Parts: sequence; C-alpha cells; structure tokens
Amino acid sequence: MEYKVFNSYEEAKEAYNIPDDDIYLKITNHPKSLNRILQSGNVIHYVGEGNKKYPGYPTGNQMYCRQIPLLNKISQNNYVHVFNKISDDKVIHLGLYTIMSFKKKESFYGFTYFEIRMKRKDYSS
Repeated sequence: MEYKVFNSYEEAKEAYNIPDDDIYLKITNHPKSLNRILQSGNVIHYVGEGNKKYPGYPTGNQMYCRQIPLLNKISQNNYVHVFNKISDDKVIHLGLYTIMSFKKKESFYGFTYFEIRMKRKDYSS
C-alpha cells in the first residue's frame, strides 16, 4: 500500500476534510512507545487516551471515560482515520481502522492503561 505523505497533522486533516472537533488517531514514532504498527500497517496496537510521559507511553491510570469518544466514533461510523508521524515534518495517512479488541492492561509500574487493537479497512472488495 502506498501512503500519502504530509508535512503536519493539520495538513493531513485538511486533505481528508476532517473537522477540528472530529476524532482521529495520531501515532508518533518514539523508542519508548507502546503503540505498534504491525503486519505492514494492517494492524495497530494503540495506547488509549490519557496522560503520557512519551508518545504512546502512559504515565498513570487511564480512565475509561477518556476512551468513550473514540468508541462512540467507531460505533457510529465503523472506522476512524489513523495518522503516523514518522519525523518532525513527515506524517503519513495509514488508512481507516476499526476496533478488533479493547483491553484494560496493567503496566510494570502497577497502573492500568487501555490497549486498543485495530484493523485497517479492507479496500479489496
């Protein structure tokens, strides 16, 4: 799959006509991130919304109420846009994703966070 490349999240949002108040996911590459892009981008593991020490690395307990906007967006539209910031001036659109699983996990430090496993929309059919 060939990805569209943008200079920023704002430029990417404009290209896909995503309103400012709409939900989309931003994955920023960071060595300590728990976010994972797997199977050539077809599956991602995304750390839920909450305070993060680094991109994709939670600092304390995440609350379920912070996950509701994403869950509502996917329950209404089935899919959500996912973007990946791979450098300061390079953002790619990974595609539209839906939830495969939603789990509450415990970190090595004893706090809880949410891991959302998502699957890219299949455009072949």
